[in-house]
Amino acid sequence: MNNSNDNEPDRIFVSHEYRKIIEDWRNRGFFNNNTDQRIIWDMALAAGIGRPSEFKNKRDGLILNTSLATDDKIFYYAANIGENLKTDDQDNIDELTKWGNAVGYCEKCVNTGLAEMNELIKEYLGGKTILSDERREAIYLDAIDKLNKIYEDKVDSELD
Repeated sequence: MNNSNDNEPDRIFVSHEYRKIIEDWRNRGFFNNNTDQRIIWDMALAAGIGRPSEFKNKRDGLILNTSLATDDKIFYYAANIGENLKTDDQDNIDELTKWGNAVGYCEKCVNTGLAEMNELIKEYLGGKTILSDERREAIYLDAIDKLNKIYEDKVDSELD
């Protein structure tokens, strides 16, 4: 895994809009009162995997690479390789294992996942600004159910 290049990004990015939304979620205790940005980013990646979307506005740094554990990085490399490796063309493996390419693909999937998570939270809010503990727990459990459904659909489609 090539992540020693000086031209590679030193952090993971999200759109400016979603950075503000993530901070709002954390301040309001959605998903869990102690959820850090990386966990939200990982949930959004799982929700948006295989469906990358371009950023519509400027990007803001969210997570420094130095704060990522090796298993986090392996997960991001695997997401990129799993979705973009062509079985008939193994020549692109060097490009897929560049940190900038791996995390760039994941950032676009996170963009999609954050949009979906934001819509889910808006549904649960129903115009309110404060949620009860039960409603916050329901958002978290619903998000997990949706991620599980995405995973099951992905596995089923690959087995067909």
